[in-house]
Amino acid sequence: MLCKSCGFNAPRIRVVDGNDKCVGCTDMTETGGSRIDGSITRNSFRVRDQQRNYSSDLTTPYVYDRHKRRGVVNQEFVKLFPEQASKTFTNTELKSAGITKLKGKV
Repeated sequence: MLCKSCGFNAPRIRVVDGNDKCVGCTDMTETGGSRIDGSITRNSFRVRDQQRNYSSDLTTPYVYDRHKRRGVVNQEFVKLFPEQASKTFTNTELKSAGITKLKGKV
């Protein structure tokens, strides 16, 4: 499709304020974010893929239990990082969480 502003044959045309414009004529990037410094970070597919791939890095060793009013062992952390769990938790913490196969720090 031809852009009515610059005449460029663009694969994608956007209607902005009633005018047909290509991505080069608008102030938006291909992924939908505002163009500030030429980088695409707002709705970038690369950023979303990295968030999915490395989401386990944000798993904390403790989660807050409202009933006990203190932090308890995060079961997901133990499943993802068993070698770090044995360095992080004590034997009593692991036993209270129901984990008997790992030995904690002394």
